[in-house]
Amino acid sequence: MLCKECGKELGPGDIDCPHCGAPQGKGIVSEKDPPGAKPRKKWLVPLIAVIGVVVVAAIVLVLVFVVFKGSSPDKTVRQFFTEFEKKDAAGISALVDPESFKQASGSEAAFKDILKKNIPGYVKFENLAFDTSINGNEATVTLTKGTIKQKDENGKIVSATVTEAGVQTTYYLVKRDGKWYFGKKTFPGFWAKYDLQKADKSLEKLKSDLDATGGEIDSFFSTLAEGVLSYQGLDQKFKQGSADFVDTLNGLSKKAEATKSMYKSISETEGAADYKQYAALREQQVDDVIKMVNAYQGELKEFGDFTGNLAANPQTSPTAATQGLTAIRDKYTGELQALGAEYNSLDGEAQALKSQLGL
Repeated sequence: MLCKECGKELGPGDIDCPHCGAPQGKGIVSEKDPPGAKPRKKWLVPLIAVIGVVVVAAIVLVLVFVVFKGSSPDKTVRQFFTEFEKKDAAGISALVDPESFKQASGSEAAFKDILKKNIPGYVKFENLAFDTSINGNEATVTLTKGTIKQKDENGKIVSATVTEAGVQTTYYLVKRDGKWYFGKKTFPGFWAKYDLQKADKSLEKLKSDLDATGGEIDSFFSTLAEGVLSYQGLDQKFKQGSADFVDTLNGLSKKAEATKSMYKSISETEGAADYKQYAALREQQVDDVIKMVNAYQGELKEFGDFTGNLAANPQTSPTAATQGLTAIRDKYTGELQALGAEYNSLDGEAQALKSQLGL
């Protein structure tokens, strides 16, 4: 006979279970547990049920925190405000499209640095509401209402609606690998500023390289006739010496077009209106650089054509040859000086605006 409670073996005549103390009732034998049957582990079924519940719960948690975390645009935006309240620059950065950072080396560190410098000491958002529009892997989330609390200059907490406080209300998101991130359009000011700084460095390097190349070309022309005894020798020396300059100028031309494209892209960025005038001034400077490159290329070509003609017509007088070469030099020197003056004038305007914009 087995105990009705714990399932353990009872001795003959046991009224109470010697193992668990449960009353048995004399002479009662379980129909489900006939004499000689092995004791059933009655806790097995309940335990299996519990394990099943735990497993299901674990799966649900995995789905919630892995699959569905950040899986809707409005959740990403809400998380942004949560991280903003915590002044967590890293947390906010984690919500930005990682591809945006990959495409611009150093941009993630710059983004975090700006956040650290500009997030206020105390800020609290309440009762936020959003409207969401999804189109494939892109979405727009609009903040429709809410309240923001901050400390004023006296340390007193004051509140205002998000509209009154000028809180950004439109957020653009992109979907990557099942998660929604902020796209570049959400922070146009940051990206415009970052791209402008990058473009400015490119322009500065471009002009520096052009000036260096121009100086080498001028030096080359100045010493071209040294040690040359014939027009054929002059033509040969020019062709040999100018080949590297042609390659260098072609490379500078490509870099100039790339730099111009950077400024043009910034000018066309939605939400970056504050930087359009500045980008336009820099774009004009790049145009001047391109014209300078073209002038040097034109000078080299015209000079080469002239020395080639001298080699083909050795009867040309030295005086005529000198006058022809000098005219070419004077023509392009004047053009380059005018372009340099225009570039410097634009640079002065751009530098003044740069200071105002805090670039």
